[in-house]
Amino acid sequence: MIRNLLILLLVAFSFISRAQLTKNPVKPEVEHPDSTVDYTLIGAPMPDLKLKVFADTADKKLPISASAKTANKQDSNDAAGKQLKSVKKDKGRIKRIKEVTRNPYRTNEDFDDYTNLVVMMFNPNCSHCEDETLMLEKNSPVFKNSKIILLANPLMWEYLPNFTKTLNVFDYPVFIVGSDSTFINKVFSYASLPQINIYNKQRKLVVTLFGEVSINILKKYLE
Repeated sequence: MIRNLLILLLVAFSFISRAQLTKNPVKPEVEHPDSTVDYTLIGAPMPDLKLKVFADTADKKLPISASAKTANKQDSNDAAGKQLKSVKKDKGRIKRIKEVTRNPYRTNEDFDDYTNLVVMMFNPNCSHCEDETLMLEKNSPVFKNSKIILLANPLMWEYLPNFTKTLNVFDYPVFIVGSDSTFINKVFSYASLPQINIYNKQRKLVVTLFGEVSINILKKYLE
């Protein structure tokens, strides 16, 4: 009698347990992506980039007609000639400025066409950063298949106008200047400025270089 009663209790408990599981099914464990990736290690993937692009002359306009400046025909012709040269020289820059104004942000996908990405983290008030930028400008043909991203902390945004104007950065299409603190926080080593990270076509970190680096050293890491 007691044995039969125990069996009935076990059966009843089994039905109750199944009903409870049906009502509140056990949720499978969700695998979360690894958030502990060390982006400073050689071979590490390039972090997601949301580059806020800077343009120091976003409101630049084409020069006004020379005839509006002077009534003197000869002076007008001379001015018109200079104006034409100026327009040709600035055509590419104005196009880039308009592009930046329409869409101020760039992500990793915007640089898919480049073999290498050379990311130089810098301070616009740093003399070593200025010298390195001038060296890169002088050797810009070396980076014809690459893109050089001059990346500053957003706190340095107000100093970018003077930096880009003094160094004529926008005369060199190989450069793009902007800021992204999240990217910097993941890769900046706080060793010295500038810091240059070179990423290959697969967007893996090839090398991290500190301070002023010669073009001969940079060439070794470009595909």
